[in-house]
Amino acid sequence: MNLRKNYKFFLYCTSFIFIFIYINSIVYFNPSKSMKKGYYLKVFYTSLNIGDNVLICIKDEIQQKTMHDFGLPYIKNQCKQNFPYLLKRIFAKENDVIQVSKMGIWINGKLISNTLILNNYRNHKLYSLLHFGFYKLKKSEFLVLGITSHSYDSRYFGVIKKSQIYGKVILL
Repeated sequence: MNLRKNYKFFLYCTSFIFIFIYINSIVYFNPSKSMKKGYYLKVFYTSLNIGDNVLICIKDEIQQKTMHDFGLPYIKNQCKQNFPYLLKRIFAKENDVIQVSKMGIWINGKLISNTLILNNYRNHKLYSLLHFGFYKLKKSEFLVLGITSHSYDSRYFGVIKKSQIYGKVILL
């Protein structure tokens, strides 16, 4: 009888561990103010569209250091390169024309609100990877932004490739 109780306890513990691991792989907590704070569910997708919320993986140590230096909230070691995910919204994709000006970012001739490129943040100098002028997005390229003017997004790390998108998410 004792063996049966131990076996049931083992099954409960094992099940709990597997459920915890599974939930952690499909549920993401956004600690940042650049998108609505909260829990997001990773969903299956076949296409990416303007307005979709996505988890992206930043490309390099310089970008991760920038996030750290500015005190931006993120969770480490989520992407393959042990860099953090960023939660952003797709604002432009293949064949969209982006114009960067002193007023902000224009997409297909429409000025997007809260896209003024900041020169500094918390007494740190910011450098934009988007240069003034026009740019037509190529296949598998996306412009991703946060919903606030103080978001660390494509204004600073540039256009992203589809390979940098970890998943599509919806707010729970």
